[in-house]
Amino acid sequence: AGREDPLLPDEERAAVDGMARRDSRMVEERRNYLAALAAAGERLLFVARADMRGQRARLASRWLLDTASALAGTRVAATTLEACTGTWFRSVPSFEAALLGDAQAASLQEHDLRDLARWRAGGRAVTSHALVGAEAALAAGFEAQRARRGRAFGRWNGYVPDAAVRSPYGGLPLSATALQGYASCPFSYFLGRLLRVAPYEVPADELTITPLTKGSLIHEVLEGFIREVAPRETPEQEWTPEERTRLQAIGAAACDAYETRGMTGRPLLWEAARGRLLADLDRFLDADQALRARFGVVPVAPEMAFGMEGEPEAHIEVGEGRVLNLRGKIDRLDRSPDGRKLVVLDYKTGSARWGYPELEGDPVHRGKLLQLPLYAAAALQREDSRTVTEVYSYYWFITEGGEFKTIGYPVGDPQRQRFEQVLSVIGDSIQDGIFPARPGTWRFGDFENCKFCDYKDLCPGDRDSAWERIRDDERLGPYVELAEPEDGA
Repeated sequence: AGREDPLLPDEERAAVDGMARRDSRMVEERRNYLAALAAAGERLLFVARADMRGQRARLASRWLLDTASALAGTRVAATTLEACTGTWFRSVPSFEAALLGDAQAASLQEHDLRDLARWRAGGRAVTSHALVGAEAALAAGFEAQRARRGRAFGRWNGYVPDAAVRSPYGGLPLSATALQGYASCPFSYFLGRLLRVAPYEVPADELTITPLTKGSLIHEVLEGFIREVAPRETPEQEWTPEERTRLQAIGAAACDAYETRGMTGRPLLWEAARGRLLADLDRFLDADQALRARFGVVPVAPEMAFGMEGEPEAHIEVGEGRVLNLRGKIDRLDRSPDGRKLVVLDYKTGSARWGYPELEGDPVHRGKLLQLPLYAAAALQREDSRTVTEVYSYYWFITEGGEFKTIGYPVGDPQRQRFEQVLSVIGDSIQDGIFPARPGTWRFGDFENCKFCDYKDLCPGDRDSAWERIRDDERLGPYVELAEPEDGA
């Protein structure tokens, strides 16, 4: 017996004229099925044995089992269908079994596949078949398959030799996000940054505002507010009630604009999210007063661009004759009134719990968190930073969910040296054509570098084994030492 609808049981549905019972759709489906069978001159029913993509068995539908039962003269269940032996039933164990059978090929592709399958079944190497010699693409496919199963690092698993890749040194400016992407997975960097394979975006009907959209909205509001209000004269200067009201007005206007553009999800959920967002903006001003007093600084440059929007690039020399050009945008730059202290702030609107470990042991987290030293270097290259003697760089979590925490450090020689060392490894590896796919560790149902990757479907299911087979290649040594150091740092 089926379960009742907890909201509208059949008894209550029956009391309303014209309202269908819960099982009415099933009755209609069965009627349509029987009508289709009756209308056909010849009837063939198929059921897939397995869902190959989902890697699970498929069961026959109840309507097909009813028909099978009528033909067999006894009750046939999904688990006993395979045991049927009548002339009305045929079981095909697999696609390959069908190819090797005597049925007529349905296409030229099936004809060629049958030739290859029979050739291999005869104990001969499939690569020695005439088809492979005649079809360059087919031959390349077998070569790729063989190479990817091996332990050699080559052109089929991430090596692009012979200066096929333009050197990153002295070239177009790179962003922190791009460099961090290479540190996580060079193959993803290769597809997105060098081949420029753009993901196909499908507009989603979001229930509420997405984290990405929320971050953009808050950044936009804070930039507009800091640019509009009078500069802070001292680090201890508090925000006035009028300024707090103005921030709420800017925030409300931005919320209205995003809602009009259909970027905030369903109205009921957006109403709650909007309230939290505006409350966070007010709390931000309290946190800002505490931060300015803590460091003795005042805001001087919101959304400071470099290498974009007409602003000069930043430059980092990582070795003799090797200079990386960099671009980006610093969310906020604060400076002490005497010009000696600089604080670089990178706003974060998510949680501080995930993805931001303690940075004392490694200030760049194996190349995956480069923004702090990169932005500090860019800020120091400004004309008005010549008097600076102290630089601090922080991720600042500016919502209640992030607890208004700061994660970062004073940027001194040890941090700069580590930063330049990591940039050297990344730059040299790109120049040398090193682009293997590295999935990372398995956690929460996926590989850490694949969970949000636009290109994950291009990689094999055994991507972790594929990486392990090649990771000991000496050409990968510097990258492996960066991404997967033996000490686990």
